[in-house]
Amino acid sequence: MKLTTLIVVMLAVMCMTPAWCQGGPRQGGMGTSSVMMAVMPPKADMIDRLTDKLSLTTDQAESLKTILTDGDSTIQSLTKTSAAASKALREAIFASTYDADAVAAAAAKAEKAEAAVVSESISVWAKVRGILTSDQITSLQSATTFSGKPDGPGGPGGPPPDGSSSPGSY
Repeated sequence: MKLTTLIVVMLAVMCMTPAWCQGGPRQGGMGTSSVMMAVMPPKADMIDRLTDKLSLTTDQAESLKTILTDGDSTIQSLTKTSAAASKALREAIFASTYDADAVAAAAAKAEKAEAAVVSESISVWAKVRGILTSDQITSLQSATTFSGKPDGPGGPGGPPPDGSSSPGSY
């Protein structure tokens, strides 16, 4: 049993090492996985900016604000719990004396906390999907998809990839 636990923990560490070497998660901070980021619903304050783009009715906009505000409150609480569990896992891994059982317990707690965030996010999305039409979902997807490019050439705040200057640049 201890050998199996050790193997699982070592695999987890090997999978997490590239993220740690790159400075950890870019958005959301410690404890925010790529899965959590992939399913995170939009913030309620985006609805005002997206009302015209999505052609939302007044009822749709109000319903979305309510759902997203309530969901965000729950998700923030769950995310704090997940971040604390991730921090505890990292501390267990780097403790002065390595305890495979403690690491395995901390890993299980972190996984459970992350699963709770993902589950609540999916629940919020189910409610959002119940309000929007398929065309509105497509518009929302394109409006909330990040290109993945960092600041710099071609990314937000950087020059275009061809090196030409954009209007208003130096």
